Amino acid sequence: MLDMTRLSRILDVDVEARAVTCEAGVSLRQLSAALEPLGMALPVYPGTGFVTVGGAIANDVHGKEQHVAGTFGHHVEWVDLVTANGQLQRVSSAQHPAFFRATVGGLGLTGIIVAARLRVPALVGTSLEVREYRTRDLEATAHMLETHAATVPSMVAWVDLMTRSAGRGVVELAQPVPGPLEAAPPRREAMLPDVFPDFAINRWSMSAFNALYFNRIPRLGRARVLHRRRALFPLDALGEWHRAYGRRGLFQFQCCMPTAVAVPVFERIRSELRRAAIGSTLAVMKWVGKTGPGYLSFTRPGLSLALDFPGTAEAESLIVRLYDIVLEENGTVYLAKDACLKAEQYRAMFAEARSFANVLGELDPEHRLRSDMSRRLAVHSA
Repeated sequence: MLDMTRLSRILDVDVEARAVTCEAGVSLRQLSAALEPLGMALPVYPGTGFVTVGGAIANDVHGKEQHVAGTFGHHVEWVDLVTANGQLQRVSSAQHPAFFRATVGGLGLTGIIVAARLRVPALVGTSLEVREYRTRDLEATAHMLETHAATVPSMVAWVDLMTRSAGRGVVELAQPVPGPLEAAPPRREAMLPDVFPDFAINRWSMSAFNALYFNRIPRLGRARVLHRRRALFPLDALGEWHRAYGRRGLFQFQCCMPTAVAVPVFERIRSELRRAAIGSTLAVMKWVGKTGPGYLSFTRPGLSLALDFPGTAEAESLIVRLYDIVLEENGTVYLAKDACLKAEQYRAMFAEARSFANVLGELDPEHRLRSDMSRRLAVHSA
């Protein structure tokens, strides 16, 4: 494991061309704060701003605007990386298409990313109109996302998979409000103490949280205008939030399913959760519009579902079963969040796994660049 956060310089901002060049250790939070006063914004916002530019490229991250903006990799002009032979090489989709596709979403296996140039869109204002609506079940949630996909640039839905009903939810739709660029108000950020026992996150505490989260939205919905900094990076408002799971930590699961089968698959997943008596502390649905540019990119047109589980052996076994369901219906899983996928599932799930392995074989025939995940998934021999 290499810590790249000391490579944290923003090297150049081209306002006219709307492009920025920076080192790989720059966080998205840092980059967003630097671009905003210049009238530019990041093209993609994942849930946390502590992700670095290098990490965002290596995992081809996405956000609430995926159906419009695609993934982070769609906005990368070039990448500088140190390959396994120690050489510094600049890689672009135009000049090195296979190398580029292996690097974007390639989990750091093609080399160490040291810098990149990104295309960044103009910022029309620093406020967002955020509308939130209740939904009665998974089908209604998916329908609302599909209905607004052509007109709303940022969408996300929270769903409750622990109720006996059919999976109620809350859909959040956000639109930029044109206007002057204003400084963000101070944001309160709390740090979660490291005092929680392993049993703090359980079915009862999660059910209580879900009820509170659903009922905070009025029956007819609500609309608010927020400074965009308040709406971005929601996970960062509570530092070290993972401590709530205790020493055992957590597992994360995220799948992307074709539109036609997404809701039935999510219903099967909900049934598996109830059968296993394991609840998910977080269940988030997104509308996905674009296929990622990398060989191992997660996104395909359809719907994604993200779940968090307490880090138990029972949860690990459940996730492996969920992966089989995803595989049956031609879905993919997000490798950035994976800790449970099997090598045979990986090969069957990613159609271009062989192409990825071939590029790695050319770049790094001795397999010097490896990771725990690459060994578990047998990436080099796919």
